[in-house]
Amino acid sequence: MYENGTSSHKHQLRGDVGMKELQIGNTKIVIHSDFVNLSDSEKKQWFETEMKKGNRVLKDIEHAVNACYLD
Repeated sequence: MYENGTSSHKHQLRGDVGMKELQIGNTKIVIHSDFVNLSDSEKKQWFETEMKKGNRVLKDIEHAVNACYLD
């Protein structure tokens, strides 16, 4: 914990495992997910499997992306 009463975004048991920080301009993005540790081929396989299972969130994202290209 810092002097001002705040703490870092580290998981108490895992530390930085499954965490990735990105900096885009003045914006700092912190991703807390084990997904960031997957290889590109593992990520591709995960998406393909989830789409076949009918993952509603991924289907909605797919629809939104396709709609952007139609405009």
